Amino acid sequence: MNVKYLLILLTLILTACGGGGDSGSSAPPPAPIADPNLTVPFQTAMANLVNNGINKTFSVTGFVDNSTVNNPVPRTPITGSGTLTIGTPVSATFNGGSVLKATEVVTGSATANGQSTPIAGSAIVYYNASSYTVAGSSTGTATTVYAPYTNPSTVKAGSTGTLGTGSTGGIFATTTTSVYQVAGDSVSSLLVTLIDTVRESSGGKTTSQSVYRVTISGGVTLVSIDVVNNFLGTDYRRLTYTF
Repeated sequence: MNVKYLLILLTLILTACGGGGDSGSSAPPPAPIADPNLTVPFQTAMANLVNNGINKTFSVTGFVDNSTVNNPVPRTPITGSGTLTIGTPVSATFNGGSVLKATEVVTGSATANGQSTPIAGSAIVYYNASSYTVAGSSTGTATTVYAPYTNPSTVKAGSTGTLGTGSTGGIFATTTTSVYQVAGDSVSSLLVTLIDTVRESSGGKTTSQSVYRVTISGGVTLVSIDVVNNFLGTDYRRLTYTF
């Protein structure tokens, strides 16, 4: 946010130094400056997100790296498009408690090396009914239980913190750590990034960054999702979904 408005200021200064002639037209009004202490109701926004669901189209870009130790090859670009749908929640029971259950579905197609491949996936997310915090998730092959998980009531630009941790349990448990970061956006909104890092006992790691635009009234819009798959320190796939 500071860089953005610094560039605006420099543009105005350079324009003012351009000469002394009378152009006969008035300069446009300066862009409004965001309050550096602007806060947005994050917990309210997450409740609105859960209750309203999502139905949005996206474009996807990224790469897959099929290199091996003995055969390094260039990364293969990936492009595509599709739709993300998150249904409105229904009452359910999860891990012995009453929750709200929402079903997420992704459909579309992606192209790599001239070949088109369907994009298809689904998951179920469980939310605590009283706080709209994440209680757990299920992909059909694994179930993650979060304990604890909290949403800050309000956030402002520069805020960071931990949301919660989750685990599939068992000897070969997959663990998830969720954190958030907040950046400036406009005079009435901030960008809140939720970062989920999933670590597997085999050495695999998946990092997902979901960016939301949150307004001062609690409105929320999904902006992008960036997913990076890593194994033993090497990124082998990255997909960025832009909504």
